[in-house]
Amino acid sequence: MKIQRSASLALSLIVLAGCASPPSGRLTARVTEYGVYDRGNETIRPDSTAPSGQSRGSNGYRLRETIETVQLRLGQSFGFCYEISGFVAGAQPTVVIQTIHPEFAKPGGKPVNSSQFVRSILPVDGVLSDCTGYGFDHSFELVPGRWRFTVVIDGTPVLAQSFVAE
Repeated sequence: MKIQRSASLALSLIVLAGCASPPSGRLTARVTEYGVYDRGNETIRPDSTAPSGQSRGSNGYRLRETIETVQLRLGQSFGFCYEISGFVAGAQPTVVIQTIHPEFAKPGGKPVNSSQFVRSILPVDGVLSDCTGYGFDHSFELVPGRWRFTVVIDGTPVLAQSFVAE
């Protein structure tokens, strides 16, 4: 009898878990623009999770050129904007940007070839819109190779954009 109750309890939990509504419906993701950007007005802040040790927030940035090949030069910024739709009302997804890039190290630091950060952004009317990218601000970052940005929603990769730095 005890085995039957345990089996019934386990089956009930499985059924209840299957009925739980996820924070999003069927998601549709698309890149809305990509390439090299003019930076606009920037705010620079220390950030131990960023490959260079600092991160930048920018407003007034503007797409300069739609291109997937990026020149290795100081001041160059590249990235993309994206839109993800299909979120249910009230969804509060966890948005993570994962970046894989050529290995480099800041002076006195360990070599890195990837990073990730959580974005604090919520969908509006079922649509999440955002932009992300990278800017070469230090000579140690000027390493040729492929940069791949992946947008991860609630642990699931939904969109990726790649660039080649040369």
